[in-house]
Amino acid sequence: MPLFIAYKFGFFSEQGIKIFAWVWFKKTLFIGIGILGEYVGRIYMESKRRPPFIIDEIY
Repeated sequence: MPLFIAYKFGFFSEQGIKIFAWVWFKKTLFIGIGILGEYVGRIYMESKRRPPFIIDEIY
């Protein structure tokens, strides 16, 4: 059924394939940005939990 609907509305035409590729690219880009954001956010939260310290000596 979904393939029939896709064929009916012309998603298999040249323009439809370009739109599908653009949507897939954007989806992949947003997923990558989300993963990177989670990584940076966890690093930030971990650095906030560290206690402040004073350096007694310099080697």
